[in-house]
Amino acid sequence: MGHDLTVVIATPTALPAALVVAPPRKPPFAPLFVLADSAALVEVVSRQLAACRRNGTQLALLVLQSEAAVEPALFDAMSERLRGRVRDTDQIFQLGAGGFAVLLLGAARAHVPAVQRRLDLALDGAYGLDQALHPVSLRIGMAVHPLPDVTGKEMVRAATPSAN
Repeated sequence: MGHDLTVVIATPTALPAALVVAPPRKPPFAPLFVLADSAALVEVVSRQLAACRRNGTQLALLVLQSEAAVEPALFDAMSERLRGRVRDTDQIFQLGAGGFAVLLLGAARAHVPAVQRRLDLALDGAYGLDQALHPVSLRIGMAVHPLPDVTGKEMVRAATPSAN
């Protein structure tokens, strides 16, 4: 008493648009940590520098700052785009209402400029929100450890775009 089973494979173009389900996105995004101020970023970077020195690993810091005020919905879109473009092992911090810091843990010095360019291309430009385009212009600074005897404060200062 065998039953014949017929399998039909439908491609998305063969399905009505209402039935097509978008493929799942990379869950979860890297978390976004909110810092109270730049002193909190200095503390985080200082702790990571100490760990890098103990473990013999490298650390890179990218600081991204919007050149103009950013409304909350636009900031959320920027955050989502950023979190989707870094490794799960990297740490992302919100700095104020229009800025981010990204700690690239274990990043090779030679790769950091490429990451900086990739994030600049991904984040700088127009965002479609509420049926309108909202332009965003970012400045991105970077600092890479190991630097001789660098402190967290010096690394944050070196990576802050306005200091460059």
